[in-house]
Amino acid sequence: MDRSHGIDGLIGRMEGLLAPLQASGDPGRYFLATYLRTTLAVREELDRGGFRDTAWVERWDVAFADLYLDALEAAQAGRRPPEPWAVAFGAGERDGFPPLRHVLLGMNAHINYDLGQSLLAVISEEEFDDPELLARRQGADAYTARLAELERLAAARVADLVAPGQVVLKLAVKGFGVRLPDAPA
Repeated sequence: MDRSHGIDGLIGRMEGLLAPLQASGDPGRYFLATYLRTTLAVREELDRGGFRDTAWVERWDVAFADLYLDALEAAQAGRRPPEPWAVAFGAGERDGFPPLRHVLLGMNAHINYDLGQSLLAVISEEEFDDPELLARRQGADAYTARLAELERLAAARVADLVAPGQVVLKLAVKGFGVRLPDAPA
């Protein structure tokens, strides 16, 4: 997968992936187009100096989006993306899902599965040296196991949103996110 270089590289990558989705009428275009508009707004805010640490926000925004774009490229290449994305992308095979549902499926997969990974990718060792955080460090094997558990839970949440019924009502009743067992409240 190509890593995006800066927010402009990210936007170019998004535009390049969006064009064929739009041309083919793929419902995945709804989430990507929404995400692209959001990323353009983030770039405007970065250019305006609207964030306290613009360099960090840009690194995080790119790392976060790249996880989704990597999953999208994997699916387009016939490889299996992480399970939450496989479920969300598979919803495109169903007729009759409105655009909003596709956007919500993508948001749910992205936030529940990719957000934590992106934060871990951009938080420096020095930032992690906070004594409270040090007490919770458990190593690479523990991270791999927790990530697998998160993948399973996030995929189940997206699958619930794909199942018949009103997606907004499901979100109102069960909430948007997932919680790992033993995670602090």
